[in-house]
Amino acid sequence: SGFESFYSSIDLDERTVRSEPRGFDRSGPLRVVHVANAINDDTKGLSTLLKAAAKTVEGGLDVRLTCVGDGAALDDYKRMAEELG
Repeated sequence: SGFESFYSSIDLDERTVRSEPRGFDRSGPLRVVHVANAINDDTKGLSTLLKAAAKTVEGGLDVRLTCVGDGAALDDYKRMAEELG
């Protein structure tokens, strides 16, 4: 599967968006924040993010995932996170 982007009503100043990749400081955890409604059809990609985070942890990287939001599938996503570790 590929990457899909969905329109957001948040306007970002050009100075806040980086065109060059940043290096990753491995002295601390990789922190990822996901902000979206937990809706049933996974339009926002939370299940994909949970699976990717689990694989990254399995590969030895310390990942801290914070999910912000609510919705009908919230309990399903919590269960999935528990199952994935």
